[in-house]
Amino acid sequence: MAKTIIVYYSSTGNTYMIAKYIHDQLDWEMVAVSLKKPLRLKGFFKYLYGGFMAISGCRPKLDNIEVDWDEFDRIIIASPIWAGRMAPAIRSLIESKVFANKDIYFLYTNEGGAKNIPRSARKIISANNQLKGTFSCRDVAKNYEQVKKEALDWVKSL
Repeated sequence: MAKTIIVYYSSTGNTYMIAKYIHDQLDWEMVAVSLKKPLRLKGFFKYLYGGFMAISGCRPKLDNIEVDWDEFDRIIIASPIWAGRMAPAIRSLIESKVFANKDIYFLYTNEGGAKNIPRSARKIISANNQLKGTFSCRDVAKNYEQVKKEALDWVKSL
């Protein structure tokens, strides 16, 4: 059986809730991606700034992640979608090449506006890894019970 890790970034907690649920159900390892300089803005300005960062292709500096990536056969990357793009923290992680030649599964939380995510995720992830699948978790805050079950069914099918 392939050894799997869930790597996630969450600003509002939605992506964390899904990643944690999968972690709890399957006992897979889980690690958070965190920014060296966390976003300190709140409310509307936080969303505006985050969207600007995503659209502009910003690659923020990350705290070190203490993981031996060679131990894992596959990686589930969980990211919120900001302004129709993966969170800049996740993009920084992927483009840092801390892991390569891995089977990657991309799970993303969103409230709409994510129709191009599978294509853009493939472009970014496939530079150094193999994107094996994507899964959209839409409206987590409104439909948590349903979305968490669908996400779990998806990862169990991998």
